[in-house]
Formats: sequence, structure tokens, C-alpha cells
Amino acid sequence: MSQYDIDVSVTLLRHLYGRAAATVAETLFKHGRLTVAQIARQSKLAGPTVQRALVPLVQNRFVLFWAEAGTVHYVASAEHIYNIVRNGLVVAYATELLPETPANGIVKNVLLHGHVRVADFLGAHSGDEAAAAAAALLALVRRGLLEPLERHRFFPDADVYGQIFRRQLAAVPRSKLVSEAKREAAAHAEAQAEFDRLRRAPAPDAALARGGERASVRADAVLAVSYAKFLVLLRNREAVALARARIGAVTAAVYQQLLGCLEPQLKRCAQPADEAVVTTLDVSRHLDPAIDLAVFAATSRKRKSRSRSASHGRHAKRRKHADSSDSTASGSDSASASGTDDSSADSDDNRRAPESRLELINRHLELLAESKLGLLRRAGGKGGGEWAVDFVALADSLRRLEYERIVERRFGTVACRLLRIVRDLGRVDEKLLGQIALLQPKDIRAHLAGLHEIGCFDLQEVPKGNDRAPSRTYYLWYHKPQQAYALILQDVLKTMSRTFQRILEERARCQTLTNKLQREESKAAEVYLSPSEKAELAALHAAEEKDF
Repeated sequence: MSQYDIDVSVTLLRHLYGRAAATVAETLFKHGRLTVAQIARQSKLAGPTVQRALVPLVQNRFVLFWAEAGTVHYVASAEHIYNIVRNGLVVAYATELLPETPANGIVKNVLLHGHVRVADFLGAHSGDEAAAAAAALLALVRRGLLEPLERHRFFPDADVYGQIFRRQLAAVPRSKLVSEAKREAAAHAEAQAEFDRLRRAPAPDAALARGGERASVRADAVLAVSYAKFLVLLRNREAVALARARIGAVTAAVYQQLLGCLEPQLKRCAQPADEAVVTTLDVSRHLDPAIDLAVFAATSRKRKSRSRSASHGRHAKRRKHADSSDSTASGSDSASASGTDDSSADSDDNRRAPESRLELINRHLELLAESKLGLLRRAGGKGGGEWAVDFVALADSLRRLEYERIVERRFGTVACRLLRIVRDLGRVDEKLLGQIALLQPKDIRAHLAGLHEIGCFDLQEVPKGNDRAPSRTYYLWYHKPQQAYALILQDVLKTMSRTFQRILEERARCQTLTNKLQREESKAAEVYLSPSEKAELAALHAAEEKDF
């Protein structure tokens, strides 16, 4: 874990839960597993203060715990803390998916408390509100945005695996014929299989109780937000946007419906692609009938008709030059022939039977499958076509294109072009790079230096002789994607940390004003602000929304 990961986590906690919670988390990040007494000693906080700060941290799984031999140890989890950044998008998705339900408030409540027990949550409502809340809970669980929270998710993975391994090792009998190393290897294999089953996302049906013909959420179920499912939805949205930009809006709408059919089968982004397959018939059943699927097909037919007319015109022109003795007759013949062919082409188009809806959908899906971005691949021919998405290739394409956008924004289009050339060729020297990019070497050196500075390019020296003289050495530029992505991620985390810190500092300068706005009458507080306070509030909002 880098220092920037820690800085972002601590700053987010300080922003939402106060200085005590941020200090406790920072102490755990620095010193690792600690008890309450050790946290108090290292952080210089009182024991009761540490205990109060740990309550919301454990509730939200920002801090995991493990009890053994009467001692409780705590471990900070940067992964769960970073999910705070996604909370706004999670609420927006819930509102978009279930606009006419109280799903927005339910998700906010779950995010605030970390998890909720269904009976306690519904007990706070009555009458129609309770019925609407129960229906919204059921819809959120079925869509996978809320999932059952199991007890072991509050524990560190290393401790859970260690406990399973010790149990499996004790179950393997000792034998003179089996060495201790083989015995431990067998225990590790069994423990890993059990651990993988334990960490697998729970099925939504685990939180449902069926009574009669209608299903409902179990009253004793404990629910939490499924960030893994949310990331699946976010990836689908980015993939649809990519298809819309590269192919077209109609094809993107078909692709969006295909990903929607795959969504119930996907619980996490790392799930293998072969597990989820959808047919053209499935897409057709759920696709909006108002979408005009024949738009692209009609355009293709017009292009083919124009190409046939142009081809006949070229043949007529060649016949005209070949028959020089009767150019007038030849011209009239060619004109009449052209008119005949045009009319026959139009009649062929009119006589052609309109393509069925399944055929049109298949044509759009084939366009997606022909793309080199990994949007779609054919998985078989059953039921009019079986399709699957190689999400590993798709994620690589999304990362590559996003990285190119970052490079273009920071260094310009020339640097982005150099990145694509180097990535396609592998290793290339400055002279060849300039020839391919149609630029002088002196014009690209500044771009190469800038890309090398951020870790986009690396330089390899290939000497011609043993003396390794600079004048007799090749310098090859190359691109290592994973290293470049990791470095740019650290830059993003550093920017996020400094941005949040700047916002907190700006709010600290206006402490009196912010306290006034946070009172019970905060909704009407701006009405009673003085002109100077209104100007101060406008300056604060401008600083918070500034594009750093």
C-alpha cells in the first residue's frame, strides 16, 4: 500500500467521521494490527475516545477485527474506505434503476450505517411507507445492489484463511508414508477451495423468503451495499459509451440490452467471461421496440446501390472510348443502359424481403464482434446466435483508451500519437519513430521526455560494442502498460488526496459560516445570511468546485 492510498483514506475519514476516526485509521495503517490499548498509546488518544471512534469504522468495515484468546485486534482496510468515493454514484444508480420507489433513501441509509437489519429498518416505517420500503428492498436485492452481509466479512482475510487452514491440517491424519510438506500442501489446497467458496458473493436468494406466490426479504437478513455489483454496472455503462462513440447509437442500444441480459449472471467484475452467455433471441425479447434497427441496414443498401451505379458508369465510359466511330450512339446506349441498371437495382431493393428483427439484431451484434476492442465475441450458433463478452479484453481496452485520453489532455495529440506508435511497434528508436509520426526527431524529444517522466515510456540501451560508447549505442523507447497504469493511478490518488485536503482547509477558514449552515434551520439559512456571508459562501463553493 502506497502513501497516497493512506492519505486518501485518512482524508476521507476525517472529512466524514472526524479527526478521532481519521487518527485511529492512520495509526492502524502505520503500525498494523493493534488492540484498543495499543491504538490509544500510539495515537495519544484516550481509550474511550478510541472505542467510540471504532464503532462507525467497524460498522462500515473500514476497520476489520479478529478476536482470539480473549484479545481483539483491529486492522484498517483501505479497500473499503476507498468505496466512500463511489457512494454518490451508487445512490445515482439506485435512483436511475428504481425512480418511482424510495430506493434512493434506502441506499443512503445503508451507506450511512454500513449495514441494516431488515426488521429494524422496516420497523421504523408504518402503513404505506413500510409497504413501499419493503417493495424497494426486494427490488434492490433482486438487482444485486443490496446483498446479504455475512459475519466473516468483518474479519481480515488472512485470519479467516489461517483458521480454515489449521482446521484442515488437523483433519489430515499424520502418517509415516506422507511427509509433513505433502500434508501441509493437501491442507492448503482444501483450505483454499473452502476459502474461495466463503468469499464468493452470496446469492440474492439467500436474503429472500417465499410465502405463497410472492417473495419478500427475510426479516432477520442483514443487508449491505454490493460494491462489486455496482462496479459491474459501471463497467457496462463505460462499455456502452465506447460502443456509441466507435460504432453508433443504435448498435450501442443493442449492446446495452445485451449487457443487461448478462447482468443477472455477473456478480463481480473478475468473474470469468465463459460463465455468462446470451442469445440473440434474449436480446430481442427485452429490446425496446421503438428503436429503429433498420437505420444502419438501409444506409448499407443505399451504399451498395450507389456502388453498382458507379461501376456501371465506368463500364459505359470504357465502351464509349472503345467505339470511336459512333460516339453519339454509344453515349445514348450507355445512358439507356445506365437507366435500365438503376431501375433494376431499385426494383431489386424493393423486391428484397425486409429483414426480420432477429436478423437486424444479429447484424448489429456482428458489428460489435468485428471490433478489435473486445466488445463482443461469438460463442456459438444456437438459437439464432450465442454471444459472450470477454470482459478481460474489454477492461484492457477501456484502460488503454482512458490512459490515452489522460496523455492527450496532459501532453497533446502528438504525444498520444507517439504512444500509439510505440505501443504497436514494441521497441523503436527515435529516428524511426520520427519517420513514422512524420515529425523531425527534434520536434518529438520534448514529448518523449515528458512521457518518460510520468512513466509512460522506458528507455533501453543496446550498445553496438563492448565499450558501450554513447555514440555507438541504440536507444529504444518502449511502453509497459501495467507499470504505466500503476504510476498514473498513484498520480490520481495524490491529486484526490490534495483536493480533499484543500477542501477541508477552505472549510476550516469559514468555520463560523459552515456551522451556521449545519444547524437545524440550514435549509433556510441562506435567506438570513448577510451580504458579506453570502459572498463568503459563494467563494467557498467556487473553491470546492474548482477544477484543479
